[in-house]
Amino acid sequence: MNTDDVLVIEKQLEIDQKTDLISKQKKPTLSEAQLELKAQVLVEKFFRAKDELKDIKNALKAYKVSSEKMEELKKARKEFTQQITDEKDRIEAEFQKDKIYNELREKVLDQEEKIAVAKQDLRIILKEKAMENEFVEIKFEVNGQPFKLQTQAKVAIYFNGKEEK
Repeated sequence: MNTDDVLVIEKQLEIDQKTDLISKQKKPTLSEAQLELKAQVLVEKFFRAKDELKDIKNALKAYKVSSEKMEELKKARKEFTQQITDEKDRIEAEFQKDKIYNELREKVLDQEEKIAVAKQDLRIILKEKAMENEFVEIKFEVNGQPFKLQTQAKVAIYFNGKEEK
């Protein structure tokens, strides 16, 4: 791909971005080649911006806030935090001797597991519907409270197998 191609595609992308994205008009679909070309330009633009951001952040590191007083305070904070952790551990060790405390901790773990299972079951039953429709909305009541359950098909971007967040 030459520089002229990239410039033409970038200009078209800018025009596309300025148009109403929520328009009810159906947009013309891109050919496979056009889609790949636009995707390549966007990925190149993405990585250029990431590289520039990295350079800018490196330049900002020269402005690191530091002083002798701050280092002393950080050391004191670390010692103080260790004292707090030690005291917390001592108190928790006493709690663990209590039968009721241990029963309550087991109940917490059981309830957290029930919540995880319920979420997973919900995802399983809604997965196919969400993939079909891209968006699902269900309204119902739980304990007299109105709820609206919404799902959507997630589009994730991966570069060389690593998800870009």
